[in-house]
Amino acid sequence: RKIPAPAATKPAGWLDDAPTMIPDPEAARPEDWDDDEDGAWEAPEVPNPACAAAPGCGAWVAPEIDNPAYKGKWTPPKIDNPAYKGPWAPRKIKNAAYFVPENPAKSLPAIGAVAVEVWTTNKGIVYDNFALGATADDGKPLATAFYDRKAEEFAKEEEKKAKKKLKKLEQRLAEGSIFAKGQKFILDLIYTAEQQPAEAAMSVGVLLVTIIVLVVFRKKKKTPKADDKPAEGGADADAAAPAAAAAEDEDQDSKEEKREKPPKAE
Repeated sequence: RKIPAPAATKPAGWLDDAPTMIPDPEAARPEDWDDDEDGAWEAPEVPNPACAAAPGCGAWVAPEIDNPAYKGKWTPPKIDNPAYKGPWAPRKIKNAAYFVPENPAKSLPAIGAVAVEVWTTNKGIVYDNFALGATADDGKPLATAFYDRKAEEFAKEEEKKAKKKLKKLEQRLAEGSIFAKGQKFILDLIYTAEQQPAEAAMSVGVLLVTIIVLVVFRKKKKTPKADDKPAEGGADADAAAPAAAAAEDEDQDSKEEKREKPPKAE
């Protein structure tokens, strides 16, 4: 998988004969060292300082690269096994007890009740119609007739409610209720929008313009100032004069009664 790089060259100054490790020149033999017991003493090795100054020491080996001709481990190609028959399964034979019922409902006993189990958190679910059949197509005519009748009953009920609301609204209109008039206007506007959208949009536009004009006119209308007083000698002064005179006479009578009243005996 790897080969020496053909373009790699040994760096200049490489020390081929210099060892990478040398004995420590500063190391000293211990005083208690015994050659007979401990063997010949050898100084510990340290990195060669000459190698640190040079590009490297020892035998130079070219760096390796991926072999472009390497194709991996050879294995023979695989082909479909002509003897393979697939996973084994037991052979099937005809079922002697198999039969097709021609009229399955004929052998069923009379059905007196149908039980339905429903798991739900919503109250008020009621089942009032059940249909038994061999396929879904057998129940479609029954379902169509049932739901058509339900839709007709619902439409009649909604129409009855609408007439009842309209009757109450007419009674309130006859009594002169402003709220009822507004409600009648909104209902008429909704009906017009459903029947004639263009006229309904025009009516809404006219209503909005009228409201804007009234608001702007009300803002521009001059409000009376707080320091404005009625002119002296006017109609208000003439109307207030008799009331002031009557108040003065009543005050004078009260003072005279206090003077004439004798003191209480102790």
